[in-house]
This record gives sequence, C-alpha cells and structure tokens, in this order.
Amino acid sequence: MFSRKSFRAVMASCAALAGTAGIAAGVTAAQADTAADLAPAAPAATTAAAGSKAGYVATIENGVLWLVSPTGVNTRVTAAPDSDLHLADVSRNGTRFLFTAPINDESTRIAAYDSLKGAWSSFTTSTVGSDIIQARFTAPSAASIWLGRQRPDGQAPFTERRSVTGALELSVPGASSVLPAPDGLTFATDEGGGRIRVRATATGALVRTLPAVTGRRCTPLSNWDAARLTAICWNDAAMRMDVYRFAWAGGAPSALTRASAPFGFDGAWRTSKGIVASDAVQGTGDGIGFAPRPGSYTAIKASFATWGMAHVQTAIGSKVYVMGTPSPDPTLSAMYAYDLGTGKTLLLGSNASVVVDPLR
Repeated sequence: MFSRKSFRAVMASCAALAGTAGIAAGVTAAQADTAADLAPAAPAATTAAAGSKAGYVATIENGVLWLVSPTGVNTRVTAAPDSDLHLADVSRNGTRFLFTAPINDESTRIAAYDSLKGAWSSFTTSTVGSDIIQARFTAPSAASIWLGRQRPDGQAPFTERRSVTGALELSVPGASSVLPAPDGLTFATDEGGGRIRVRATATGALVRTLPAVTGRRCTPLSNWDAARLTAICWNDAAMRMDVYRFAWAGGAPSALTRASAPFGFDGAWRTSKGIVASDAVQGTGDGIGFAPRPGSYTAIKASFATWGMAHVQTAIGSKVYVMGTPSPDPTLSAMYAYDLGTGKTLLLGSNASVVVDPLR
C-alpha cells in the first residue's frame, strides 16, 4: 500500500530491470519488455487462483470489518474492538488484517486479526521521537509486522520488524520503508544515498545493492511481478520523479514513465490492458492514465466529479483500485474499482480500505 502519508515520507527521503528472453533479431530488450506488458492476457502473477480473495477490499464500516468482492458483495469479518482502529494492511490471501490506533502523543496500538482463528493480537509501541509512517505485514506469511518510522529535524528514519505480540525481531537503520519480495526471502529498503538495498528476511544481512539510476534517488514502491519491483526515483535538480522497474536479482533498471514537468509520476502498475500510471500532481480528470511507454500518457476518464487526491493502490486483472474523492469534500475519500474494460466505476469501501493483492 502507498498512502499519501507515506508518499510525503518518500518525497522527504528523496530530497534529504528488466530480464529478457527469446528476443527476436531487430527487437530491443526494452521493446520486447513493453510488448509483454501490453499483451492482452492478464498477468499470471496477479490472476486470482481458485478460492483466492485477490481483488477483494478490506474496509471498516460502522465499526465492522468487511471484505467486499470486486463485484461489490459484502462479507462481514468481525466487529472492530476499538473505534479508533485504522486499517493499515491485509495479508495476500485476505485472512489477516493489520490496524493502527494512536493512543496519545507518546504511543500507538498495533493490532492484528486472524480471521481463520478468529483471534486478535496486539501490542503498544512508543512513538516518542518518531512517527509511524508505514505499517505492513511481512510477506507472504503475515507472521510479523514491519513498522517504518520517521524522526524529526532531519534525523535518519528507521524500520523495525516486530512479532504480532510486539517482540523486536529486526531493526534497519536509515530505512523509512520496506518492500518484501514475493517469495518472502528478501526485502528491499531505501536506506539513503539513493540506492535500493536488498536484504535477507531472516537476518537483515545485505544481499545486494541494486544499480543506481543516474541523477536519481530511489525508494521501493511495489512488486511488478514475481521477479521485479517498481520504485519511485526522484531527480533533485529537475524537481521531477518517475517510476522505474528493477529486477530483484539485479541488472539495469528501466523507466516506466518519463515526466516532462514537475512533479511527475508516483506509481505505475501492470494490468491486462497495459500499463497504468498515477500522476503525482492531480487535478481534475487526469490524475490516472495509461502510460504504455516512457514519455507516453493518456488520461483515464472515470465517473468522478473530481479526482482530488486520488491515487492508485494497486491493479489486478482489468481493474484499477483507486482511493478517490467523488466531490470537493476530501473527507469523502473512498476506495473504487475502475474497470478498464467496461469503463465502469464501483464503490467498494471507505477511506480506510486495503485491497487484497497476491503480490503485496
């Protein structure tokens, strides 16, 4: 998940890939990669398996946690024990749910619910001297929790991993965000210096540092497929950011967007219809669109009165899941599924909503 709060953290941290095979003669690696992304079939890595909850939306409505299917069917999960709980993450299979709840200026409650066991677990963590800017499950097990922390006055951030009962398992100094690899064996961090580092999940040991993007500072964003991830890469001099794709195994990154003016793009996702990007500076009607190749962008027209602070959370199959504002009132932000095939938009949850994503 990439919230506006974490987006601001990425901007602050920025300011302070592609594998190919069987490329025919005369076709470049980049062209072959783009052609594969634009193939009409849904990407295998994001196609829901039988019984999967991929594409369902977890949301809290009237003090109750619900799972909403991609067609809008509601299933009650459980009552939320605390009215202040904010839904932060959901496991890849849609069975575990992560919440945060500020207690006061000095502490925050972290809670997890296992729907298979019908059991809650929670702990309280100190926020003295640091704000929690990211809370997410480890992947794919959801057995532990990553907490990204930002500190004031230019002090370096840090990320820690804790058990669902609060025991400290690992600390990563300098990292404000963590992206688990699809296989769960490694995770990517932004530890300063503009480079993305890949570390072993079990020990935190450095496995590799991904190649630099010349003139850019990068932070990991989301998994593109089973072998690649995307990152936001910021150009300080031009005040411009774009989305690049890296291979977890290493190798030269490739640009998915190419901004022509500040501030550029804050995300890109692969869908069954092509590549969808999110414009970092959104106005009315053009905040989200197709970006099938660097330098190309076509706005998606959906049935919102205004996009406001709209941003894409993920894309699965032909559906793009957007946290949007259907009116000028920002308090009405909600989760929508926009179907690229039909052009229809469906309301699926409130402001505190998270999509079940098999690549999360």
